[in-house]
Amino acid sequence: MINLKLTGHVLDNFDGVVNILDDKECVNGLISGNLYDKLKFNFYTIDINANRLSKNPNVISEPWFLIYNFVTSEKFDCTYTTDVIKNKFISLISWSSDDRKKHRKKLIEFIEQNSIDCCYSNLENKKTLTELSEYYPNGYYKDNFDYGIPREYFESCIDIVTESLVEFSTHFSEKTYKPIFYKKPFITIAGPYYYKTLSDYGFELYDEIFDYDFDSEENYEKRIDNILMQIKELNSLSLREIKSLCEKVKSKIDYNYDHIKKQKPKFSGPRERVVILKERIS
Repeated sequence: MINLKLTGHVLDNFDGVVNILDDKECVNGLISGNLYDKLKFNFYTIDINANRLSKNPNVISEPWFLIYNFVTSEKFDCTYTTDVIKNKFISLISWSSDDRKKHRKKLIEFIEQNSIDCCYSNLENKKTLTELSEYYPNGYYKDNFDYGIPREYFESCIDIVTESLVEFSTHFSEKTYKPIFYKKPFITIAGPYYYKTLSDYGFELYDEIFDYDFDSEENYEKRIDNILMQIKELNSLSLREIKSLCEKVKSKIDYNYDHIKKQKPKFSGPRERVVILKERIS
């Protein structure tokens, strides 16, 4: 078995065709048996909706590749704690005009126009959150954005998560991992069936706080609008009321924290035979 790992810009201009070239060795003559009769190709992807988008049996959704890497790492460990809760919401979005994600711009505009009690970074306005580099015993790297949370994260009630992909294909990234690992209720702007997938894998949903009907809405504009309206409604509550709602789901939060540590991909190909493709395909 040989595993090809795609990364970087390798998929720029990719048309879905993969060719394996035996242009030197005449491989079939060097191994026992008939290689040609054994050939099989599978595409494993972190896209939770892969099998909703395609009936191709060789396309296999494996949502936990990234999460398993985080679970088996110590780089998320943070020793900072506080009992002081000052804010209703937190979003780890770092907005700038260079961000091409329309849903993130829409969220920032919504927060500002509706005076949502939410901490976030707006680099255009030089608004940033407070780093806690001294509280990461296993090292803190400022330019590595897949881990590390600010002080305000611990001082806020609900995490507004914005995954990178929201139209249909979507996945569980560090943005999903953080509120579960750091034990915080969260509502996520992502593709459809995000919460159904979490539920299917045994995670508890926070029905006491959110109405998840939006999760099956495949029109991403309607899905996002529903989420934003729920945020607006929650924002109309007092901080004390929101803290009370969060307290009601504490047992679910603790369960999800334990449960995410059990997630790992079913894929078990030999790691020593992984070919990493990084170069741009022209």
